[in-house]
Amino acid sequence: MKGLHQLLSAVSRSFYLSMRFLPCEMRPGVAVGYLLARATDTVADTVDMDLKERLALLKMMGAAVAGDASHEAAATCFGRLGVLSSVQKHRGEGELLARFPECLALLEALPPREQMLVRNVLATIVEGQAWDLEYFVEHPSVICPEQLEH
Repeated sequence: MKGLHQLLSAVSRSFYLSMRFLPCEMRPGVAVGYLLARATDTVADTVDMDLKERLALLKMMGAAVAGDASHEAAATCFGRLGVLSSVQKHRGEGELLARFPECLALLEALPPREQMLVRNVLATIVEGQAWDLEYFVEHPSVICPEQLEH
């Protein structure tokens, strides 16, 4: 986790500061999960990128986190993230995208049970982010809560 503490503080100062209240043994898994989720969120929120391209990249990132991406798919994902990192307005988010492979390596270094938990949480987050992108293209605004049930 060394070296990424600075990255964590660059993308969320308040989260970084509040992590010290967690038990020491929880911090690595929570930090890695946060960084991965923040990276996928950055892609989902990049409005300067075509929606279909964002959705495809988001799904590639999800597969990489799940450990389901082939070597070629992961390389493609990392390459696209590298390009996207250079156009981010927020410097910390750009660095996070460029260092996504390092975040994945940190995930792999966690104990197997923690890896599984982080992967499960990220699968849910990426699924929700993809759903948001797909849904709000057709429905630019929500008039009533029932619209979100479909």
